Amino acid sequence: MMMILLPLVSCALALSNGAGGWPFRTEFPPQNFSSPAVGDVDGDGGLDLVFGSWDGHLYCVDAAGNMNWKVFLSDGPTAPQLNSSPTLADVDGNPATLEIFMGSGVGFTWGRLYVIGSDGAELARFDTSSLVQSSPMVVDTDLDFPDGIGILVRR
Repeated sequence: MMMILLPLVSCALALSNGAGGWPFRTEFPPQNFSSPAVGDVDGDGGLDLVFGSWDGHLYCVDAAGNMNWKVFLSDGPTAPQLNSSPTLADVDGNPATLEIFMGSGVGFTWGRLYVIGSDGAELARFDTSSLVQSSPMVVDTDLDFPDGIGILVRR
């Protein structure tokens, strides 16, 4: 089955899957700049879509448009800017599920790279001095997973 994904600036993600597609709407403010990542995040055999929104949440939605989970990527009440697109990778040794790497932050005030588990739980975070805008690149540097994982981001 072919799917066409469109992140819409109007706080929606449109999916065309041959059955008419669907919009999935995020919360206010109405801006999405994060492209979705697609993979079987939860290991159920179906594709999941993971994307960030300027409402500060990272969303995981199944192919039918049902929300699996959302997580707010900030310690405070201010919604971070999620310009980064998520990266999916298996780094916990369970090949049935995927972990999510996502950049976050607010301008030059603060930035952070999050590692989120397949269930939406925060596994790790790495602070930076400004917003992480790029999509993280995850590499097994010594081909000896899980040792030697490198994560590269551009702020």
